[in-house]
Amino acid sequence: MAFIDSHCHLTDERVWKDAELWIKRAEGAGVSQLRIGGLYPEEWARQSALKKRYPKIISTSFGVHPWWVERFNRNELEAALKLLEAQINESHAVGETGLDFYEKRDQTKFADQEFAFRAQIRLAKKYQKALVLHVVKAHEVARRVIQEEGAIDQKMQIHSFSGSAEMAREWLKWPGVCLSFSGGFLRENANRARAALKGVPLDRLLFETDSPDQAWRADGLNEPSFVVEVYQKAAEVLDMKLSSLQTIVAENFARFE
Repeated sequence: MAFIDSHCHLTDERVWKDAELWIKRAEGAGVSQLRIGGLYPEEWARQSALKKRYPKIISTSFGVHPWWVERFNRNELEAALKLLEAQINESHAVGETGLDFYEKRDQTKFADQEFAFRAQIRLAKKYQKALVLHVVKAHEVARRVIQEEGAIDQKMQIHSFSGSAEMAREWLKWPGVCLSFSGGFLRENANRARAALKGVPLDRLLFETDSPDQAWRADGLNEPSFVVEVYQKAAEVLDMKLSSLQTIVAENFARFE
């Protein structure tokens, strides 16, 4: 069985020049599929170009990331959302979308974050696409918005989940939710993340690198091939065979499609 990196950023402008090298290294490490998290319109175009070159390993997700909402005024944001709808059939999923209320974010843009989030939920429902969610310091608000939009049955990937076991249980009350864990739980002091991981039903698990971000290694690097380490540690935490975990996660990812 191969490994799947369910969320990475090969087309981020910081690492785009290394995308093909990273794909080759990932394939060499036994990674069979890479899902790219969407950020903003220009980046969606790079996703499409990469998908055309590597159709068997790359899948796409177009979205307006909460961080990028801070860079747009409302008119520009509405234009980006219209473009998203025009291009949505080129994408396997909608996202990253969600809410990020971390204290260093621009609080004056929180309303715009919610506006963009609601718009993308509606697009996912309209075009029957899964949602890839970025939620930081805003789980209760995000869940309220999803409920208000009538989307609790939507397929959703909570990417790089780092919340508590209690919050995991709240998300998992909705049948379409998968929790995706990145390498954060490999850190020595990541007891909360490991506790949350242990409480997730196996059929609701995904794994990712979120590369180039979320690095956990001492050298500070992160790329899709490192997802192998995530699987290995997860198998250890869950006290199960690595091959069994690979099989289950592959089935989960296929269902998420």
